[in-house]
Amino acid sequence: MLPNGPAYLRGNLFPGPSADTPNLVMLALAKAPLNPSAADALRARATSGEQIAQVDDALWVHYQSGVARSRLSPALFDRLAGSPVTVRNWRTVCALGQLCGLAEPGNAG
Repeated sequence: MLPNGPAYLRGNLFPGPSADTPNLVMLALAKAPLNPSAADALRARATSGEQIAQVDDALWVHYQSGVARSRLSPALFDRLAGSPVTVRNWRTVCALGQLCGLAEPGNAG
């Protein structure tokens, strides 16, 4: 289990979009510590209104226009983060939290 699991569930930076379109809000975690400039570098490459924030070891992304329209590829995330990155949408993050006993069904916090 991730030691920061509860913090990820409480730390969603895009609660409004997560409630409306949870498949468009992503939590990205890198295998190694994130490059401190990862969020800035991703923001500089965003072309479809993506909102990107970095909090500690997590990157949060809201794909306002949808993931398919974005140019922020998995390979780009890996390169800019400095190590392999796994990305999961908010719906999946909540489901994983429930499986780990960190959240009640239908509630992420």
